[in-house]
Amino acid sequence: KYYSWFKVQTLVPANCTSDDYFGRSVKFDSESDDQFIVGSVGDSTHGESSGSAYVYEYDPTTTTWYLGAQIFATDSQPGDSFGVSVALNRNRAIVGAYKDNTDYGGISVGSVYIFQKINATAWVEDAKLENSDGMGDDGFGTQVAIYRDVVIAGSPGDDISDIDRDTRGSVYIFSRDVISGDWEEVKKV
Repeated sequence: KYYSWFKVQTLVPANCTSDDYFGRSVKFDSESDDQFIVGSVGDSTHGESSGSAYVYEYDPTTTTWYLGAQIFATDSQPGDSFGVSVALNRNRAIVGAYKDNTDYGGISVGSVYIFQKINATAWVEDAKLENSDGMGDDGFGTQVAIYRDVVIAGSPGDDISDIDRDTRGSVYIFSRDVISGDWEEVKKV
């Protein structure tokens, strides 16, 4: 059986400009169908290609989607590409910035940001995750996933060995400690 699909609504943020790459990543909330998140890696609000993410929510009264919030990393820098990957679960959003420079890993190691929704329009940065053995060009955060208190982040440029550039890639699994609230790396695959 075939179904017909038709356009219901077009979403373009008012502040979106050329080369923002709005829609680079898109994910529905993994446990509901009333909100989704969109990455915009080229957003230059905090410098060229610093990036942002937009959370949209569904209004059942008007049967339309509306912008709930625009999210930025608290330490946004030009070139971070925040929004290359996004995920949403309940009132928690996760956004990858695969070109973020880190204190310990160096240039373009990448990082992952976790945000918590605190009210109808406000999301606050809860944590910034970095891979434990990060090195330049790892691409940590190129892909992200979240389910409740577990976060998975892809790092396709991760060097598995120190011989040449053995970039087989890896995946890091993080878990939130329910007592302390801290996010901890529990496994590298």
